[in-house]
Amino acid sequence: MKIILVRHGQTFENVSGVMQGQDELLGRLTPLGVAQAEKLAERLASEKIDMIFSSDLNRAVKTAGAISQFHDVPFYVTSDLRERNYGALTGCLKEKLFEEIDSAGLTEVSLRPLDGENYHDVRIRGQKFLNRLLKEYPSKTVLMVAHGGYNRAFLSAALNVPLDEMFSISQGNTCVNIIEFDENGIGKEVLIDCTVHLD
Repeated sequence: MKIILVRHGQTFENVSGVMQGQDELLGRLTPLGVAQAEKLAERLASEKIDMIFSSDLNRAVKTAGAISQFHDVPFYVTSDLRERNYGALTGCLKEKLFEEIDSAGLTEVSLRPLDGENYHDVRIRGQKFLNRLLKEYPSKTVLMVAHGGYNRAFLSAALNVPLDEMFSISQGNTCVNIIEFDENGIGKEVLIDCTVHLD
C-alpha cells in the first residue's frame, strides 16, 4: 500500500497563531491557502490515486475537494483524521499552550488540555486508521488530507518512530508525505514535508 498524506492549505488561524483544533467555526482557508490547495491539486493531478480520505474539518475538506477534481475516485470524509482536540485551549494563541506545558512540567506531546487530547491520543487514533487501511486496501494508493499535528502523529505510527522525533519535522501547509508499506505492513519513508509545488 502507498499512502500520500498531505496537509490542508493555510488558514487565517495559522497566520495568527491560534489553535484551531476541531472547532468548525475556525480554520477557514486564506486566499493564499486556496491558491496553495490549487497548486497541490495540480501537482497530484497525474498521480495514481485509488481513493481520497479527508478530515471532516472545513480546511481539509476544501483542500481535498481541489484535489478530487482531477480524480474520479471514491471521496470519504471522516472525523478519524481530525486535528488534535485542544479542549479548553481551542481558540487560544499557541503561547497559552506553552504556558500550560511549562506550568505542568510536561511536553507538547504529553500535555492533555482539559476536555482535549494529547498527541499520544492522536497517535492511537492514527494507528487505528492506518490498521484499517492496511487491512482493507493493501494494494491501493490512498490519499489522506489532514492536519499538521495529526500528520506528525500518523507518521510516528506509520514509520514506528517516537512522537518526540516526529515533532522535529515540519509539516508545511499543503506539504506532501509519501509512505510505502510492504506485505507485512512495515512503512518506509519515500517523501516527507515536500512543498516544491509552492516554489
